[in-house]
Parts: sequence; C-alpha cells; structure tokens
Amino acid sequence: MKLLSLLFIIVTLPITSSAQSLTTKLDKLLESYYNDMEPGATVLISKKGRPIYQNQIGLANMEYQIPIQKDTKFPIGSITKQFTAAAILMLEEQGKLNTTDYIEAYLSDFPKEKYLVTIEHLLLHTSGIPDYPRVQEIRKQMRNNLSPEDIIEIIKKEPLNFEAGTSMRYSNTGYLLLGMIIEKIANQTYAEFLKENIFQSLKMSNTTLSHYEDIIPNRATGYSEDYNDELINATYHTSSHAAGAIVSTPTDLNRWITALRGSKLLNEKSLKKMFHNYTLTNGKNIGLGYGWEINEIADNPTFEHSGFEPGYKCNSVYIPSEELYIIVLQNNEYGSPTPFMLQAAAMCINQPYPNEVSAISFSKEKHQKFVGTYKFENEEERIIGIKNGALYYKERGGAASPLFIANDHTLFFKEGYRQLIFEQNESTTNGILYKNRGYTLQGHKMSNEVPEEKKLVSIPVTTLEQYVGDYKTERFEMTISLEEGVLFAQPEGSNKVPLAATAANAFIIEEIGAELEFQLDENKESKYLIILIDGDQVKGVRK
Repeated sequence: MKLLSLLFIIVTLPITSSAQSLTTKLDKLLESYYNDMEPGATVLISKKGRPIYQNQIGLANMEYQIPIQKDTKFPIGSITKQFTAAAILMLEEQGKLNTTDYIEAYLSDFPKEKYLVTIEHLLLHTSGIPDYPRVQEIRKQMRNNLSPEDIIEIIKKEPLNFEAGTSMRYSNTGYLLLGMIIEKIANQTYAEFLKENIFQSLKMSNTTLSHYEDIIPNRATGYSEDYNDELINATYHTSSHAAGAIVSTPTDLNRWITALRGSKLLNEKSLKKMFHNYTLTNGKNIGLGYGWEINEIADNPTFEHSGFEPGYKCNSVYIPSEELYIIVLQNNEYGSPTPFMLQAAAMCINQPYPNEVSAISFSKEKHQKFVGTYKFENEEERIIGIKNGALYYKERGGAASPLFIANDHTLFFKEGYRQLIFEQNESTTNGILYKNRGYTLQGHKMSNEVPEEKKLVSIPVTTLEQYVGDYKTERFEMTISLEEGVLFAQPEGSNKVPLAATAANAFIIEEIGAELEFQLDENKESKYLIILIDGDQVKGVRK
C-alpha cells in the first residue's frame, strides 16, 4: 500500500489539555478508519460555527500523489438536497409558491389525475414517483449525460410506487422535479439561483454546481474498485442536478450550516418547516424534514444527511443542543464515512460509544445467557451464538457480525452505536432491544438453542443448468451463470460471486450469508428467484 500523507491543521484557539486530548483522540480515530482506505478524506468539526478540529488524510489524486488539502473540493452528492429544499423555502417566503401546492401548477406533465403530489411530497420522498437511478431504462443510459428533462420523459412512463403521502421511499426524481420548479419560478437555471441567493451571499467561493465532465480546479479525483477489488478511476455518469450535483469544501459547508441555523437565509417559520419530523397519512413518523434526516446520537437529537456520487461518499451531522457540526468527505465510493462521523460526534459531546478496547473479556460461563434465537416485533428471527470463543449476531440472509460486551446487559457491534440491550436479570435474557441510534426493535427469546449452520451439498450440473439466466427485481437485475460446474450470481454493476448449494434449489453466498432460492414451474424451468439478504426478501422474475 502506498504511503498516505497526513496533514494537520492547527486550530487558532487557546489549546487546553482537554482540547489536546480530544484532538489526539480524533486524530487516532481518523487514522484507524482511513489509513487502509485509499485514497483519503477530509474532516471538519465546528462548534457554534467555529472550527474546533480540521484534518485531511490521504490523496486527492493517486496518479500524481497529490495530498488532500484544506481547500480540496469534493462532490457532496445528496447533501445538495439541503440547498434545494432551502431554495424552495426561499421562494415560499417570497410568496411565489406554497409547499402545499400540487406540482401540476408548475409542471404540466404531472396532472393531478395521476399525480396527486404536492411540493412537500417531493421534499419528503413521499410522492410515490420512482427513484430514477433504480429505473432500468435510465440505468442503462447513465453514461449518456442525460438531462433532467430526458430523465423525466422516461419517468413519466413508470407507474407510481404508492399513493402520495401513504409511504416513504427515497426518490432522487423528486428533487430533480424540485429543481425544475425552482427554474420555472425564478426564470433562471438552478445553478444561477443557488449562486446568486446562497453561494455569493455566504462567500462560499469554493462551491458550485458541477457536471462530471467539467474542469474544476482542486477537485479531488473520484475512485471506485473493479471486480478484483483493485482501485480504479470512477466512471463517467449523468449529472444529478438538484438531487446531488454540488461540489464544495468543508469550510464552505460550515459557512452554510452556520448561516442556515443562524436564520441568515431563512426565517424562523421556514426553519421550523425544514427541521420538522413529518408523518405519513397513517400518522407514522418518517424521520425526515425538508432535505434532512432526523435521528439521534447518544440520545441527543440530530439533523443529518449523507451523499454519494460515483467515486465519492460523504456524511454530515448537526447536533442542535450542542451547536456541533461535522462534515466528512471522501474520494472513494467503497467504505463509509458514517462510523467515523458518528463516533467522532459522540466523542465531541463527551458521550463516546463503547469500543473494542473498552469491551469486557468474554466468559462462556457468564455470557452463555445471551445465546439463543430471538424473534422481533417485525417478525424477523435473529440469533446470538458463540464461535471461536466469541459472541456473534446473525439474521437470516446476513453475515455473522462479531459482538462485544459493554456490561452484563448490553452487547455492542463493532461500530459501537449499534447495540443489543437485554432485560436486567442475572440468569435470563428473555427481553431484548435492538438499538441502532434512533431505530429500535423490541424482541424476545424464543429458544436457548441456535440453529445448526446449513450443510453444503453437491448438485448435478444438469440441475444447475436450469437456473442459468437473467433475473429482474425492483431493485436490480441479476445474471446467474454456470462455469466449470459452479453457479455464479452477478448483480448489475457488482462483482460475480459463487453460490454454494444447501439444497437442490437453495444456495448461499458464504461471505455475506445471503440466501437464494430458485422456484421452478411445472416444466421444471426456473421462473423466480428469491433473495434473502440482511433480513430483507427480494423477488426476481426470470426475463
């Protein structure tokens, strides 16, 4: 592995011993995540708008060995949606629209007869309009530089996923439509509106709307990985426009959040709308505001959003009670900035998550009580077992995850913020709570037993040949192939992986624990494919 360059930014604040201690901890945390994740990342943490930590690690360009600098620019992906939502609210403050307006008033191709959709539905991903990156016809053309208008022409042919307001499904298409509404009302391009109304007024000189082919000084090169897990340059793709096309720096994004939360861009009424936690028509909370996800860190409410563009990932979090903001930008689409961001945030508010160093040593006699099969309120069964002298957790269709012991009634995953909390009883653990920050699931122990691992069996090649073909699910397409007597599965855009048989029509992907089952018709031809992965069931139809 190439030597990574680690650059330190000295904060111009009085250095106290506690500040030095926090800086040292954050440095070590950053190194632990990114020393092995080429090429690198940039981080900024601020409190009340003033940076308290800023650091860069790794390379902005692998070919020329250029290190990431403080002003290196990164695509921010879906964090762009915060700006789109703010632009809509600015226009509402000017009396040019209402978020309760039906989109038909601005987009004549979306009549109320079919699209009983409001601007607010678009903002909250509750419109039912399909997410364009998941539409097969669009996926096949993503390298053709489709315009928003090109995309919408295809989307209009697609059926709605659900009636507006009754469910929530993330939709980049909704934000493309919001960008088109902004352009129509403002009578200027989306890029011009943001530049004149946000970027210039906040002196965000390193922030712009971009297309993949644009020449942008100091932009980090984006990297991906090939089927052999080798680092490669990310592929060309269609601009995501108002859904995710902004390029920026941590310093500029800190100016953005400071001005936004300080009511310098929007009035109090608009801010309340932006950061409200909305519900569906059935009253169920969706954990979303306008352009923001609502969650918690160590029981402190948070406003967050992540971003992805081919070659890049990022995440951001704002903790209003602490006026703390963290932004992490990386130029590799593999590996996530989220675990670092959440653990750094917990450190900064002096409520750190448990980690492997602080874990209690495993004792089979003392911790056997955790072992068993549990059923949760969503009807999923999950197991806790012991393997190689350590506890592990597994759900059907998922890989086994190591568990660590925080205390006699709490186990935690490697990330620290995912935890299993048990009824506090010395000898039994009948009740269990799965907690992933703001998401919780109640469960109970069904049995003290753990199912035996499925044994692999040998299947005749003539049987395997029945399953070869292309399958289509609502999420992706998958090709099943046969090579030298081994069946392989290859989801579109992913690596080809071998399948191991556990029955004549049932298989597993051993490295991730995913399960596949083929269903045959009366002619013994494969008609359907059912995939179980991480507790989710996905059905595919043979094309």
